[in-house]
Amino acid sequence: MALAVTNTTSAFNIFTNYTHNMNNMKESMSRLSGETTTINDVVSRFGTMESPDFSTFTALSQIRHSMVSKANQLQSSTIQLLG
Repeated sequence: MALAVTNTTSAFNIFTNYTHNMNNMKESMSRLSGETTTINDVVSRFGTMESPDFSTFTALSQIRHSMVSKANQLQSSTIQLLG
């Protein structure tokens, strides 16, 4: 009986940790998605200005590229975790 209780508690702890990690991952992906959208807006606005500041435009483009790359890595890690 004690072993069954220990196994049940252990399974519950694993499930709780898994749920907590998934919630953190979903929150991170949501936040990352929002930040990427904001940077896309800024980059678009710089692109439509008559005389854009190309150094700022380039920096923002690099940040956007980096964030998209990190989002893809996070998504890949999530798929591996779930798989």
